[in-house]
Amino acid sequence: MRELSLEIENHFLLARQDEIMFMDNWRLMGFEDASDDYVAPNQVNLALAWEHLSELETILIHTINDANLRALTKDMGAMRRLLEVYELTFQRTVSQIQELSQSGGLPDSLRAQLDQLGKDVTSWTTLIELIAQMRSDEQAFVASGDQEYADRIHLLADQFKALVQGSGLGDEEKSSTWGLTGATSSPRAICARG
Repeated sequence: MRELSLEIENHFLLARQDEIMFMDNWRLMGFEDASDDYVAPNQVNLALAWEHLSELETILIHTINDANLRALTKDMGAMRRLLEVYELTFQRTVSQIQELSQSGGLPDSLRAQLDQLGKDVTSWTTLIELIAQMRSDEQAFVASGDQEYADRIHLLADQFKALVQGSGLGDEEKSSTWGLTGATSSPRAICARG
């Protein structure tokens, strides 16, 4: 019985060692390689621990007349629960890591939000640049009276509208953003604001 008990402990410790190696290395090795190198051996060691635990429980059942050994049956039940909880927890952790590794390290919902934020930031940067360019052209038009600047303001305003319409802004935000360009249908109206 002592030998079986040591075998259970040994295989559980080997399984824990594989778990630690997996957790430490999956990012460096990639999920698949780390899984092959550490999760598979973890499962083998857990299976051997279960096998030895079953053998030990069988021996205890056949020696039920010994009071000291009967007391061990409670310990065997606790050990069984420990192995079950450990195995389920590690399987769940491996599944979650697999999801993270497939999505580039972020949950899908967070990745989608981050992608949208990146698009929004790019859109806003472009919008700010368009506004600055329209104001610069407005000042150039006022100073020179050259129609080229007025025409360019009109083209920039069209780009601005298209960018706002393609953005993730709601209708209310779009309406308030339109106010930034004033009456964009008439370049002279923009330039007349001066």
